[in-house]
Amino acid sequence: MGRRSRTFRIFVSSTFADLKAERDALHADVFPALRSLCEAADCRFQAVDLRWGVSGEAGLDQQAMRICLDEVNRCQKLSPKPNFIVLLGDRYGWRPLPGEIPEAEFRIFERELTGTDAVALLRDWYRRDENAVTPIYWLARRGGRFEDYDTWDKEVERPLHRALAGVAAAHVAPDRRWIYLASATEQEILHGALTVADAPEHVFGFFRDLRTRDGAPLVDDLPEDGRADRYVDTYKDDADRRQIDRGAWESVQRLKRELKSKLDPEDKEEDSPQNAFEYTATWEETRPSDTHIEALKRDVLASLSAVIAAQIRELESESALKREVDAHADFGAARAKGFVGRSREVAELIAYSAGGRDTPRAVCGESGSGKSALLARLAGEAKADRRVVLIERYIGATPQSTELSLLLRSLCEQIDEAFTHQAALPHDVRELIPELANRLKLATPERSPAAGHRCGGSTEPGG
Repeated sequence: MGRRSRTFRIFVSSTFADLKAERDALHADVFPALRSLCEAADCRFQAVDLRWGVSGEAGLDQQAMRICLDEVNRCQKLSPKPNFIVLLGDRYGWRPLPGEIPEAEFRIFERELTGTDAVALLRDWYRRDENAVTPIYWLARRGGRFEDYDTWDKEVERPLHRALAGVAAAHVAPDRRWIYLASATEQEILHGALTVADAPEHVFGFFRDLRTRDGAPLVDDLPEDGRADRYVDTYKDDADRRQIDRGAWESVQRLKRELKSKLDPEDKEEDSPQNAFEYTATWEETRPSDTHIEALKRDVLASLSAVIAAQIRELESESALKREVDAHADFGAARAKGFVGRSREVAELIAYSAGGRDTPRAVCGESGSGKSALLARLAGEAKADRRVVLIERYIGATPQSTELSLLLRSLCEQIDEAFTHQAALPHDVRELIPELANRLKLATPERSPAAGHRCGGSTEPGG
């Protein structure tokens, strides 16, 4: 089993202004409680809400979508479960232009848009990257008057996105169309939920349905003065008249249905916890009612804390030996990162380790001269060989490694585990020294380590 992080990173996917009250409530009342739950178990909690965290400069550089999806991937790879929640209202949200277009698809758009204003926009705003192995076209940085988002949206992003989406729907492969069709929020949801095999085990969705006092969907009776525009997608037509984007509203309803089907499928076991929650809010003159907020907070807290508590129990069940081995492996990986040079010393040590010698090799040097980095580099090479039982310790990397008796016991226990060797260990340091020597004799050509073990090794006193 690989090392498991003790940091719970929860990506919060939502549209922006329309769900501010809900996100504010979570940050004020729910996330602090989850942080306390994690800290009590020596873990960390981080809520990743990039609706507040993508800089204006990144937006001008057209990097916002890449940053969001990178964070979704980071939460999935580095965090235990849960790592993704969805908040949806009645807005489908921002539909960005793709940050890059492969050359083959760019040529399709050029061909299909020939003779339209959109082809000029396409050529003006996408720049060919000649250095890419397969040429691609990058979306250029916004500058000048296009730093104003309303100008950019009206004159470039919205008309060009509409044109690309129309072509992509008919001429781009189905598994690639979403890049040109989906909103930013749907792209996050595709990455964090809809394409995740075990999503029902740890992804949660919370959906608000906004209605008028008569019970009709707000989109059917939108105030004429624009008070509710932040809660439903609208746009200005060519005559600068405000229009309701009915297609966007239907898209967000579809997205809710797809998430509910994914997170709470019909064949889900009856005693399984609920993953998708629905709430109704009433439009009250200038904003939605907040009667659903308390239920939302309870549901988010209960859902996430249950999964986090289960994950903490699994983390705590890991042996003290595994935690010690992992801590030293992480320490070594950090020292080896970016290691350059010392090619002669690395070659000599690799040759020594492969030479079958039964005498130790010491690496000596002044403090700060790079002994730890050198041996960490060698450890990285050794881990690629499944025949090797690697014992990796860096004195001072953990409290246990600074006390000789604990260090010796840890080394003996790791060798015992690797070779399925069972023997009681003394506590006295004078008796542990020969015990370690006896265990080192277990590593012979005739005796292989236990299947599945890739134990760490390389001791460096004073490193």
